[in-house]
Amino acid sequence: MTAAISSDSLRKSFDGRAVLRDISFELPAGQCLVLLGPSGCGKSTLLNIVTGMLQADGGELWCDGQLLDSSARAVHRPMKKRGFAMVFQDFSLWPHMTVADNVAFGLRVQGVRGAERRKRVADALEQVQMDELADRKPNTLSGGQAQRVAIARAIAVRPRLLLLDEPLSALDAKLRDELKVEISALIRKTGVTALYVTHDQAEAFTLAARASFAPVLDSQRGVWSHLGASFNYRENAYEYEKSRGREREYEDVRMRTRLGTRAVDGRMIGENDMEAVSDWTTYALEGAFGVGPFSLQGEYIRQELNRDEDSRGFDDPDVTKMEHDGFYIQASYFLTGEQRNYRAFSGDFGATEILRPLSAGGRGGVELLARFARADSYEHHEPDDRQKLDHWTIGLNWYPENDIVLKLNAMYVDAERGERGIGEGRKTWDSMVYAARFQYEF
Repeated sequence: MTAAISSDSLRKSFDGRAVLRDISFELPAGQCLVLLGPSGCGKSTLLNIVTGMLQADGGELWCDGQLLDSSARAVHRPMKKRGFAMVFQDFSLWPHMTVADNVAFGLRVQGVRGAERRKRVADALEQVQMDELADRKPNTLSGGQAQRVAIARAIAVRPRLLLLDEPLSALDAKLRDELKVEISALIRKTGVTALYVTHDQAEAFTLAARASFAPVLDSQRGVWSHLGASFNYRENAYEYEKSRGREREYEDVRMRTRLGTRAVDGRMIGENDMEAVSDWTTYALEGAFGVGPFSLQGEYIRQELNRDEDSRGFDDPDVTKMEHDGFYIQASYFLTGEQRNYRAFSGDFGATEILRPLSAGGRGGVELLARFARADSYEHHEPDDRQKLDHWTIGLNWYPENDIVLKLNAMYVDAERGERGIGEGRKTWDSMVYAARFQYEF
């Protein structure tokens, strides 16, 4: 079963030289994270910590709520108990075994036997288009074929996480171009969670659904930055299909601009379930910068939907495509001197450490913030049904302790909505909203 994995402030040094410093990331189940960088920047070191071949000097590594690595808690789960699989750049095939026997090797170690083992070997070889070469020896294979066998061996054991350490670096340029597309399709088809290491930018952008960079990062001076871009395409499931793809009955979906905690307000856009949505694509750009107690962040999101006019019960073929987008920008400042713990490589915030909490006789941390957000939708459900929502927010956050916050917000909302029957007319309104929220973060 595929798994989600995350790290918090991982650190690793060799002979006093820091190779990894405060590396935090979150990899949701079924997605591919690509570590991109030049040789010697620490990519493989991070991969080896994830596999369990190395132990981090500091920070923590988690997988589906299970702590795998923490020197502070004296936890280091052995590699063989993590349930991960690895694809190396040098293939690492047993020369005396056939292709099928190489793929079956991990299954033997797992104790899978008989018909089940033969079926899983055949399925894995078919997925990488090597089923007709099952009886060949590795020395009769081309480089591309050998790497396909190595990938089949890894996916046959159904790993919780698939790790690939520059798997295409030993191949020529033409083979790399072919295989990077095949690997990308295979990861999406199998739904496996994957962590992929490369120094090739073209390879990275072919495989990853999201790219994240930290162009400026100086933790000693409290300076950090983040730039990110993501692309996600999804096909909708359907409950009924008559024949040959005609008259499908799709599951209803509720589209939202909200992605995690970094969000464009989508309460109007996500108001109703939508019918006959066959697929949708989400694009996002995000950025953040911080120095000391000041931070600035923003995000732009766009979603494009396609509706299947041949689907069962679809009675409005005029609306086969819909779009909506939005953005927000936010600035915050800690009056009491704290600074955001920004996970520069994953694009989100960790817990803020309060300098003078109540438990230590202090007054807690105080933060001022201002935010503007816009959500915009075109042809939402039907023609001329455009919606737009603008939010201006000012807020005061009080942190009596780490992970505890009292939020006081004042929001001005300016909205408009089109309606079928009033043509180009618009309904508009505005309002003030005041909110108080007590939040415990864990």
